[in-house]
Amino acid sequence: MYPFTNVIPGLPLFPFPPVANRYLRTIDNRGIYEVSTTGVVEDTDNTTVTYGINPRVWNALPTQCIILWKVNDTVTEGSASSAVTIALPNSTSSTTTSTGARTIKVVDNLGTAVLSSDVTTVNTTTEHLVYVNKCSGTFKLLGITTSATTTTETA
Repeated sequence: MYPFTNVIPGLPLFPFPPVANRYLRTIDNRGIYEVSTTGVVEDTDNTTVTYGINPRVWNALPTQCIILWKVNDTVTEGSASSAVTIALPNSTSSTTTSTGARTIKVVDNLGTAVLSSDVTTVNTTTEHLVYVNKCSGTFKLLGITTSATTTTETA
């Protein structure tokens, strides 16, 4: 007998039960996803700070969503005025290396590039609500206005 044929009346036609996505954690039931950083790379030549994300978590995220981004890695005081980027995987390679990854700029709610001093403080884990659109390459911090914007507005 063919194994996928349902011969018992009243049973569903699906041969296997649905499998929950074990790479994504949510802070509520089917709502906001929780994503943590996997590492940080400080590039002093280009004045950027690049945070990594687990490739399996990134690939499991829906195309458009809001995430709780936990920044576990801190940067040095010399990189406090550097722009923040996210290393996104092209495959299952490590996201904190320059090979096998592409970067997306992290912007605030006004579309201005975010500085690393806005993202994290020394020796603490910070959490941010982030709007993610994988198709357009958007990684937008909600509720954050970068300090670079506030200094130019007051001058």
